[in-house]
Amino acid sequence: MLKQNIEYEWYGIEPQKYPIFFDNIFKALDFEIYVGELPTLSGIQPKQPFHLAYDNSRYILIRSNIDDLYARIGEIQPLSPKPIIGVCHTTWTEMKSYKEGHDDWENEYTKISRALGIGRLQIRSVDVLKEGITLDPINDKEKLNGIATKIGLSPFLNTPVDDFPIYGSYEGKRRKLNFTEKIFKKTLINSINRGHFLDTGKLSHYKPTEVLRNPLSLLNELKKLDYIGGKNKIIPTTTGIAYIENFISKTPEEAVLYTISEQSLLDDIRKQFKQMETQLTKKILDSQNDVISKLDKIQFIVEKKEDKRTAIRGKFIIDTPPLSPVKFRIEIPIGELSNEEIDLKIAEIKMNLLNVPFEVKKAFINTISNISEIPKRIREKIISAIKG
Repeated sequence: MLKQNIEYEWYGIEPQKYPIFFDNIFKALDFEIYVGELPTLSGIQPKQPFHLAYDNSRYILIRSNIDDLYARIGEIQPLSPKPIIGVCHTTWTEMKSYKEGHDDWENEYTKISRALGIGRLQIRSVDVLKEGITLDPINDKEKLNGIATKIGLSPFLNTPVDDFPIYGSYEGKRRKLNFTEKIFKKTLINSINRGHFLDTGKLSHYKPTEVLRNPLSLLNELKKLDYIGGKNKIIPTTTGIAYIENFISKTPEEAVLYTISEQSLLDDIRKQFKQMETQLTKKILDSQNDVISKLDKIQFIVEKKEDKRTAIRGKFIIDTPPLSPVKFRIEIPIGELSNEEIDLKIAEIKMNLLNVPFEVKKAFINTISNISEIPKRIREKIISAIKG
């Protein structure tokens, strides 16, 4: 089929028409292949089945269209116990393209892939496509591994450890944020948690296990090699920036490094939000203290209403005093409740106690504790949830 298409096509070949190319490569990398239905959040199955490569630690979802791929990941990732990684690829493999690089079309999709953390594999030669289809995953394992590296799949799935601090320092400079040793450690952890594992450094030749044991040793080695500099704040050197531009930019690997570095760097921005939240919380507490000052040791009114005609035998009504500035009312059925009923009741209580002073919550806990007719199991669950 590929041979016929090559004979009749004047512009290029669509790799999506040859899924066996990807199956052969992933099998050579020791993945299994699955094509079929998967659980989705919407409960709707797409017209075309899911195409997955998988191992014990991650799923690789393969699609040609970035938008569709990203939507499919969103549909199944919340349901999956393992990380799901997205892999797309060049739309066309041009018939007469003998030069490396990207046209405007491919540049646009590469940028989108990078932003979404999706690896866009660069299949720039019909010969590469032809070879990947005809090779056998077992007998030609080494050759297929070579193709996986050539199209950018291997460093996307298993990123060289050297590239994290070099690219991270570059992103830190671009965003005017400090890339530090602590953030470098986070990039390693975040990468593994997202299903992108570590590979031996191409520059330092440090193994992942060595770096995880002692991250500082890698940073010192890359400083000696003049790829990064700085003390508390890691910065890229001219050599480091050239390395990124020549070997990382516009490759599938950049999608990993970009999203992992961004995720780790943004922790500092989250800290700024936490500081602001602390100030806002203080204002809320000050406002609540005004309410507390008006309370004369709040005591809840407890009323028991029995109904022997029903299965629940009645209820306890716990209400705030008439003149209390805080108002809410809780009803707790008499007798045992199922776990689901207890959870619903706890959710209702939490909603009622939302944003009330701690003293009010404490008074409510004391009230619940003193109602002996509420089963111990229910009392303890409610109290534990409120203390939270």
